[in-house]
Amino acid sequence: MGGTRASYAPWYGRGLIQLTWQDVYTKYGAYVGEDFESDDAARNKIAQYPHCVRSAFWFYCVNKNVSKHAKSDDFIMVTALINGGFNGYKDRLKYFNRAVSVFKAEHLNILKKEDSFSFEDSEIYNYRVYAYSWGRYHDPLRNESGTDKDKMEALKAYRRAVTLYKRRGDSGKVTDIKAKINALG
Repeated sequence: MGGTRASYAPWYGRGLIQLTWQDVYTKYGAYVGEDFESDDAARNKIAQYPHCVRSAFWFYCVNKNVSKHAKSDDFIMVTALINGGFNGYKDRLKYFNRAVSVFKAEHLNILKKEDSFSFEDSEIYNYRVYAYSWGRYHDPLRNESGTDKDKMEALKAYRRAVTLYKRRGDSGKVTDIKAKINALG
């Protein structure tokens, strides 16, 4: 999205999983022993075979270890790991549900209840950054888009994030999140 016009250009998404940001290009290059940073031609190798495929498997299995969470049916954590947040979450869930139906894989759903996944059942419940992000995306007073706006879901996630940030001793973040809780009333 945005490609060469993106704020993070020239490190915009390339490959099947769309590797983005310089540090990810650097890590992938170190993993395979090739240069993906020196110029546009080097960066564009990620968009071409075999690196478009290989980088996707590297990102999924090595860089983020998404496969661990996918195997346990933690759709919310998979989304957080791949996207860093929950933009496009509703669309992604819709396509996931369709794929499960087409492949007749309903029996593999462990954490899915009805047509959704629960915040409390996901590993993001124990990750302060992702718990806070879940709250922001559901907060009806915020502009983040990708999930349904749901005051109760936002409050639940914000309260959990407060607990996790308190454990870390981050009083500034706790104050910030408590202000969001108060604004929701």
